[in-house]
Order: sequence, then structure tokens, then C-alpha cells
Amino acid sequence: MSFERAFAHDSIEMDQLPDRLGDDEHALVLDVRSRAEYALGHVPGALNAPSAEVARSPKAIAEALPPHDVVYVHCTKGVRSERAVKALRAAGLGDAVLVRDSGFPDWKSKGLEIERGPGHVLHGEDRRPLLRAVAVGIGAGVIATLASGIANCGLSLLVSDRQKRRERRVRRGSPHEIGGPTLFARITGESRRGRSETLRRRPGSAGSTA
Repeated sequence: MSFERAFAHDSIEMDQLPDRLGDDEHALVLDVRSRAEYALGHVPGALNAPSAEVARSPKAIAEALPPHDVVYVHCTKGVRSERAVKALRAAGLGDAVLVRDSGFPDWKSKGLEIERGPGHVLHGEDRRPLLRAVAVGIGAGVIATLASGIANCGLSLLVSDRQKRRERRVRRGSPHEIGGPTLFARITGESRRGRSETLRRRPGSAGSTA
């Protein structure tokens, strides 16, 4: 049996909705358009659950509905609302009524009252654990970045301090910082100067005075 025949007695057109709502104060309207479309204008008191979210978690959406006698589900032209009604009925919501082949533009075109703003939004699966996980992940990333930056800064300071100490030792002529050839030249030069001084000081040596 086709969906249209199965729901022949469980569907209406938007033109009929005002009378249905007037006859049953416990009826609900579920707008399955996007959040943005809903915020721009919707049937007064209508709840909002985008069709994609209804398809993803119909049972959660059904359980989030307030107590009611019937739920009239609409969108813009009846395409999204048809998919949503199928999902909700499969999840056990037997009182979902499709607003077929029409939608909110038809309501608005009749000059009926509309509401604007975020209104009443239903959510499917609880997103708080995911949001907490994302927040924790972001926090851990920030901490890791700060720790890495501090470590790199400390290492740079340490290297800079060591470099400065090395440069001071080189300027003072520390043998630990002088290359082999230079050090050898210094030692041999000092040795030669020492021998020359010794010869000059010996009695009878050339250059000594009587």
C-alpha cells in the first residue's frame, strides 16, 4: 500500500489547519523546516525540529513532544514533512498527521498570524557529551600549545645563556674554547719567549753585560 493511501485519513492541507487547531486545543504543530526558515516566520506556537534531525533521531523527537492529542507536521510544500511523518510513525508516534502538498507559505498567504524568532526548538539526541568532548579537546590543545611554547621559550633562553657564556670565555682566552692550532701556537710561542729570556739572563751569554 502506498504512503498516500495509507495516510489518506491522516493528512490534511494547510488550508484546513486553522480550523483543526481551533477545534482541538491540545493539538500541536511541528514545523520541520530549517532553524533559519522557522526563525523568519512560523505558525504561532509551532515547535521546530528540522527534517534531517527527525530522520536522524525520530524516537528522541517524538519523546520530546509535550502531551498532545495530535501532531500536525508541515514544511514548505509537503516533501520534508512527508519524510518526517514516515520516520515519526515508524518510531511509534501514531498521532502524526501530514500537512500534504502545502506548507507555511500557504498559511502566510492567507494573512494569518505568524510568529518570528527562535521559538520552541526540539532537539534529538543529547549533544552535551559531544560538546563536552569537543570542549575538552580544545582545552587540551590549548594547554599543549602553551606548554610547547613555554618549553621552547625556556630552551631558547638556555641556549642563549650558554652561547653568551661561551663567547665570554672565548674573549678571555679560555683553553676550553680555543681551537687546537691556536692553542699550540700560543704554547710554543710562550715557550720560545721563555727560553729567550733565560738566555739573556745567563752570565757570559751574548747580549749580557760584564
